Amino acid sequence: MIHLFLMVLLFLEAWPAELAYGDNQVLVIGTWVFMLTTCMALLLGAISMFEEDIPEPGRRNKVK
Repeated sequence: MIHLFLMVLLFLEAWPAELAYGDNQVLVIGTWVFMLTTCMALLLGAISMFEEDIPEPGRRNKVK
């Protein structure tokens, strides 16, 4: 969890200040929020692929 906090701090440090205080502030913030949520979803998806002891799906039985 501390890694997530540090990642958010890094993104805030890298935030371009000239974009945050312009006419398109809502667009820039929305883009950053979308990017962060997308990255988090991809990261969680990648982490969930490494879980162990997950049963593999079996073959479907054809119903006649």
